[in-house]
Amino acid sequence: MAVDLTTLTSEEWPAWLEAQPLAEAQAALVALPREQLHEALRRLDNEFAARILSLLPPEVAAEALSELPYEDAAEALASHDLEQAVAVVQELDPDDAADIIAEMPVGQREALLEASGAAGEVIEELLVYSEDTAGGLMTPEVLEVWRQWTVAEAIDAIRRRSEELEQIYYTYVVDRNDVLIGVVTMRDLILAPPCTPIDAITNRDVTSVSVDTDQESVAEIISDLNLLALPVVDRQGRLVGIVTVDDVIDVIQEEASEDLQRLVGAGADERTDSPFGYSVRMRLPWLHVNLLTAFCAAAVVGLFHESIARLTLLAVFMPVVAGQGGNTGAQTMAVVIRGLALGEIPAGYARRVIAREALLGLVNGLVVGIVTATIAWWTSNTPAFGLVLGVAMVANMALACAFGAIIPLGLRTLGLDPAQSSSIFLTLVTDVVGFSAFLGLATIALNVGLIH
Repeated sequence: MAVDLTTLTSEEWPAWLEAQPLAEAQAALVALPREQLHEALRRLDNEFAARILSLLPPEVAAEALSELPYEDAAEALASHDLEQAVAVVQELDPDDAADIIAEMPVGQREALLEASGAAGEVIEELLVYSEDTAGGLMTPEVLEVWRQWTVAEAIDAIRRRSEELEQIYYTYVVDRNDVLIGVVTMRDLILAPPCTPIDAITNRDVTSVSVDTDQESVAEIISDLNLLALPVVDRQGRLVGIVTVDDVIDVIQEEASEDLQRLVGAGADERTDSPFGYSVRMRLPWLHVNLLTAFCAAAVVGLFHESIARLTLLAVFMPVVAGQGGNTGAQTMAVVIRGLALGEIPAGYARRVIAREALLGLVNGLVVGIVTATIAWWTSNTPAFGLVLGVAMVANMALACAFGAIIPLGLRTLGLDPAQSSSIFLTLVTDVVGFSAFLGLATIALNVGLIH
């Protein structure tokens, strides 16, 4: 009886494969919808995923490999025999192949590139560039025409190369030395008479990036200009490739996940399956920093131990002040880090951003402070206690918002990643300020007899 492969768990796949004749297993895998096949491979352990990939035709295996994390894809490709691996590499887009092969052991990488012929030479050229630059992201399969050609000649060239090109919406115009001159859209080519010189319909206002441009800048340009692809040039201005929008989406997701992990002091490239020792090394230093900030907050509380002993209700409300400040500051920090990542905050706007966020914290603090003061008044039956808590809440929330902007902006000024463990430093500020304001005001009120 036929088995619905989409219902198999990762534990059931090996048993199914062992029970099938080879030809039937191959046919069933090829017939499986691509998205479901890719999802199954992502759920399987690397060793069994490699077995599945070895049963697939090269073009199907190549498509599946490009959907896996590069490390997993490299491990699967390395487990193939050389002939199989070469067939798969020749079906991969050069930029995907370069990213995968870069993760393979050096010996296997060199053997595979040498055996892959012309495809291997193209991939080897891409491996020269750092993976987080435009050169590392680009595909060299770019549609280019000479400025001396006619529209008819350009369209003939597009037809001949359509199968090997990743995108055909933009046609880039170059001179005899491959220096980028401009761009022609598919719409321009279709609407122009066949005998029209390409030079006559070329848009010379074309945006390009260097091979060394950082991937975040590339993503920002494509996003801002709503481009489907961005040409990449070398130091002489020669067109060497393009970065497509699908590559940029991957970059945005990767950068967002890295910033999220840096924000709390984890390793930027740490994963759930990272080596145990690596995870410890990435996290432990920042945990020590966090411990130091916690002791600073504890020291502030210790200064007011006599006040807490006189009125134990202070200990009950301390977490309210600190926690609300931390949440308020985290909101600001998230907005500011996003603005920095998207290039929305020029260097000269720092003071304006800090002032705006401080005012926002003050307004929100007043509203939340009134609610908090009312609850504290009702709980303690002491109006002065409610006033103390409300004022402390306002002060902490205003400063939390200010420092939620100051910390990432300051890190950027120092040339550091704005997200790097920002939440740890923010916690220090909100705890120290919150405890100092609340306990300090409460101590004054206790000493003058307003609360008891």
